[in-house]
Amino acid sequence: MGIAVVTGAASGIGRATAAALLETGWRVVVADLDEGALRSGFHDDERVLPVRVDVSDSGSIRALFEAADGFGQVTGVAHAAGITSVADQRVEDVDEELFDRTIAVNLRGTFLVAKHAVPRLRAAGGGTIVNVGSLASLRGAGGAAYVSSKHGVLGLSRTISAHYTAENIRCVTVAPGAIDTPMLALARQKPMVGGPPPGTLPRDGRPEEVAALIRFLLSEDAAFISGGAIAIDGGATQY
Repeated sequence: MGIAVVTGAASGIGRATAAALLETGWRVVVADLDEGALRSGFHDDERVLPVRVDVSDSGSIRALFEAADGFGQVTGVAHAAGITSVADQRVEDVDEELFDRTIAVNLRGTFLVAKHAVPRLRAAGGGTIVNVGSLASLRGAGGAAYVSSKHGVLGLSRTISAHYTAENIRCVTVAPGAIDTPMLALARQKPMVGGPPPGTLPRDGRPEEVAALIRFLLSEDAAFISGGAIAIDGGATQY
């Protein structure tokens, strides 16, 4: 195991992913905008380097990876940082500033993380980027800004895979459905987002279940997986 960078690590899927990686011997650079929650979640662990980051800001991402360089050689990235808003609804109702901010964090952030990750993975002889997309990467239901951003995450991930898999740099998107996180609570305040459809598992997923998938994708056991989107949604994409 090497060094993994995990964004959005203060809560939800990001936090669960960092914990899962630590269980299997990774050293982890945990990054989030909420520095207080980040440090309280991973205090006094020499295997963890907490870094405050704004994923929409190129200078902040540069500083994140420079800090990671001082921690060791990066071979894995789990990019879980993202936002949503109750005000993100139909396209005619979405404020332009909200749309721009959602794209800046969810899509531009994915671009910036990959831009700085790829040279590190190349220097390590290869590695993996796992981007956390969404069920909204595969379907149209949801807020206009969020769905647009998460479709973009999937497209960008496929492009990264097409450009770099021959260099042993894989890129995969995980597409979670309803996962019990603070973001789901926000999403369910939107009128177009409901509960599980008939025929799906009658519960929300757990962040630890998504984290287990990400951990697998970052491992050598997943060495032949690149470019696709893997849904973890209780069966929702069958509808």
